[in-house]
Amino acid sequence: MAGEAVDILLNNAGIARPHPPFGQTDYSNWRRILETNLIGPMKMAESFVEHIARSDQKIMAFVSSRMGSIELNNSGASYAYRSSKAGLNMIVKTLAIDLAPRRICALALHPGWAATEPGGRVPVAESVAGMRGVIHRAGPHHTGSFLTYHDQPLPW
Repeated sequence: MAGEAVDILLNNAGIARPHPPFGQTDYSNWRRILETNLIGPMKMAESFVEHIARSDQKIMAFVSSRMGSIELNNSGASYAYRSSKAGLNMIVKTLAIDLAPRRICALALHPGWAATEPGGRVPVAESVAGMRGVIHRAGPHHTGSFLTYHDQPLPW
């Protein structure tokens, strides 16, 4: 794989649960969530940046969550998950700036509350198709965006 071009890096790492209430924080689990949702995607970006830079498409897409938006948090709770996805959003925004001279597009994507667990409202196929469309249309002018699977901008 050394020296090969990679058009799209899709970072889809995520541990969402459990969501203990305030006062019952499981700090070892929080560290595990941060390691998976935040540190892992950064390691992937660093590991694949040279491969992405060699391609024509040059896309790094990160599956984030609306729950990582500071502005849209109006329900509280979910401290570990929210902080991990807010941190991921900061990584994406920072990568967009740092990788812009190389014309690499860094995107954060909200897949919707996909029906991968009980209560999920968005069929998985719809979520995936939507994110694929967003990625397909993405280019350097989209770098640093936080978008829904419907291609709608979200506030950081």
